[in-house]
Amino acid sequence: MLRAAVPSSSSPAQAAHFGNIIKSSGIGDVIANGLASANMPILLLPFLMAAILKLVLGSGTVAMTTTATICAPILMQIPGANMMYCAYAACIGSQVFSLHNDSFFWVLTRTFKFDKLDVQILGYEGMQFIWSWVGFGLLCIVNAVF
Repeated sequence: MLRAAVPSSSSPAQAAHFGNIIKSSGIGDVIANGLASANMPILLLPFLMAAILKLVLGSGTVAMTTTATICAPILMQIPGANMMYCAYAACIGSQVFSLHNDSFFWVLTRTFKFDKLDVQILGYEGMQFIWSWVGFGLLCIVNAVF
């Protein structure tokens, strides 16, 4: 039982430490400023920043909170930026990738007995990618309407 819990319990702690390194070293600011200077839609900045951090860190929670602390000062300077929708974009972006370094990946694959790699990749990771982009599209529609 302990062996089954180790991947899901050690990954968030490691990701949180790595997230602190990204914040304190300034790498996150470089990524955020690079994305901000690309003249992209406002919601795309926190979405892509969270997706990149999720891919690197493996933890959605750490990707969301790190994205919020790095992107909020940049987004607050943009007139017309709705911070609530930007926070939603960061939450959705943190779910784009769900690879083997994600603790939630292990919870789902072990709970539903996805033992084969092709089932894990297509059955969970592929759907997670699609759901995230659909959610981002819906968020953009809601942002445009309201």
